[in-house]
Amino acid sequence: MDALNVQERGNAKPHQLRRDGLTPIGLVEKGKPTRKMQADTKSLRDAISHAQGIGIIEIQVEGESKRRTVFLKQVDRIPHTPQILNVTLNEISKNEVMTADVHVNAVGTPPEVAKGTGVLVAGHSTIKLKGKHSDLPGHLDVDVSHLEPGGSIHAGALQLPNGVELASSPDTTLFSVTHLRTAEPEAAPAASDEAPTGAESSAAPEEPQE
Repeated sequence: MDALNVQERGNAKPHQLRRDGLTPIGLVEKGKPTRKMQADTKSLRDAISHAQGIGIIEIQVEGESKRRTVFLKQVDRIPHTPQILNVTLNEISKNEVMTADVHVNAVGTPPEVAKGTGVLVAGHSTIKLKGKHSDLPGHLDVDVSHLEPGGSIHAGALQLPNGVELASSPDTTLFSVTHLRTAEPEAAPAASDEAPTGAESSAAPEEPQE
């Protein structure tokens, strides 16, 4: 994958950049103010889709001879659309140890859930992991097929890659199974022998006999 080419933003407003097919970028460098950059929107989307691990990509800053390694710290989009508004990139070194949020995915179906009598509850969708960016996984798959109602899986039970440590609390609940509650049928109202108060009779009144 080629490095993403980025350039200094200049004085252009964000909406002007987007209209011209460019995306505003904030480049975070250690000990320096965040640099205002820009990149071709299509190239940026391709770079994001091919990002490694926790979102690692390489960029080529215009005027520099060496590539930089960065991770996607934040991608702002218009809600419910793929359109990117802004991107924040954080520069990292090769052996830098960092803490990142990693998504946790449930794999498999618990028996009670498969029968329709249980519900799988996701407590947290991400956990914090610590390690070199080259060691941090893009996500973790967790087998939930053995869970029974009342059972749960906590972060401390996860098997992590070599060189990676858990930064979240080991007691963090990731998945659990509960019984599916069914609504109880409402009792029918008791029948009454008395006519409702104020009810009108549908029978015609009898005429007096002479």
